[in-house]
Formats: sequence, C-alpha cells, structure tokens
Amino acid sequence: MYAQITSGVPRGSVLGLLLFLLFINDVVDLFLGAVNVKLYADDIEIYLEIVDDADIDQLQMGIHSLSAWADTWQLTSAVEKPCICHLRVGLFKSSPDAQYYLNGSTLRTVDEVRDLGIFVDANNVCLRPILT
Repeated sequence: MYAQITSGVPRGSVLGLLLFLLFINDVVDLFLGAVNVKLYADDIEIYLEIVDDADIDQLQMGIHSLSAWADTWQLTSAVEKPCICHLRVGLFKSSPDAQYYLNGSTLRTVDEVRDLGIFVDANNVCLRPILT
C-alpha cells in the first residue's frame, strides 16, 4: 500500500540529499541584489552590509522573500533557530541595531553565532573554534 506524497524528499538515503539540494537550488535566485546568501546542507545564511535605512529595508525584504519561497514549497524553519547577529568590523560607527521579522515574529538578536563549527563574536568579530 502506497500513500500519495505531495512534496518532500525521502529521508535517510544518499539520493534523498541530492534530491533535497535540487529541491532548494533555486533559493539563491531570490537574492540577486546586494543581499548575500550562503547555503550549507539544510542551512541558509543571508547577510548584508548595513550602511543606511535602505539597507535595513533590503535585508528585511530578503527575509520576507525567503519566507514566501518556503511557504510556496511547503518548507518550515525551526522557530528557535533563525537569529540576527550585528557584526561590527573596524572603527566604523554603526547605526542602531534594527529589528527584523519573520512571519510576524521578531527575530532574536544574539551576540555570538555558531557558523560551521566556529563561534563568531558580534562585538570583536573574534573567531573561536568549538572544542568538543
């Protein structure tokens, strides 16, 4: 007996990983402007150098585009995972930290973010490996 599957890929197989990558491959096409995007397995990072309020709006529009894309393809994100980390590099005077929203909820702001096994500190932009 088989059940009809409307979306998704098989779990636990090598082919499933390949199918998933093909399934999400077009997400990078959402960010052809100044917003940068990085994919790693099932994680996505979007980022932008914020110089003025127009950049804040552009990043928020990128977040909204990603959310709309996920809804179209029936994908959900882990509620606790999305966050904002405001990195300050050099002696540049930064603008006040902006609030960003995903599906009507404010994204939490963190001072440190883990990226591929390395912690990045928002204030010092210090890289610290994870030792386990």
